[in-house]
Amino acid sequence: MKKHKTLFKMKKPTLNVVLIMVFFTPAVASFYLGIQPHVVSTGSMRPNINPGDLIFTKISKAIEIKEGDVILLFDNNNNSTKAHRVVKVLHQKGVSQITTKGDSNPLPDVAISEPSNKPLQEVELIIGNAGYVLEATHSTKAKFLFGGVILFVILVRGISASRSEKGKLDKSITP
Repeated sequence: MKKHKTLFKMKKPTLNVVLIMVFFTPAVASFYLGIQPHVVSTGSMRPNINPGDLIFTKISKAIEIKEGDVILLFDNNNNSTKAHRVVKVLHQKGVSQITTKGDSNPLPDVAISEPSNKPLQEVELIIGNAGYVLEATHSTKAKFLFGGVILFVILVRGISASRSEKGKLDKSITP
């Protein structure tokens, strides 16, 4: 039997650990740390945050928000979220009045009043254009493709393991 050179060898437990990290780390980070990914869809924060960028938000209390922070707000007018920069904030008597503005918008948004202990989402990290990748992975075609790749990997690993076992049996049987 011909021996092949192995360029890259990954043990089965290592591959399993990698798969677990890829699938469960975002869920654990979201649940325990309050970190959530969001894809930017508009250009209101150009040039700092662009459409297609992936932003990660963390939960902060309204009292912790200060001028210059970028927060994610729910827009009731069109049932969407928007990430805008805080341009004015006033904390008094348990209420936080926060005014935001998109960096490329000419006018500020309408000020919001929130209880100072209300959790808000504050932008912590921006990854340029990574949102396009995230959006692509949520399509039906991508899910089928990814599922097919996983099944293919499982099949190849199963065949490889059965050949390895067969080789061991052949060696033990031959005199």
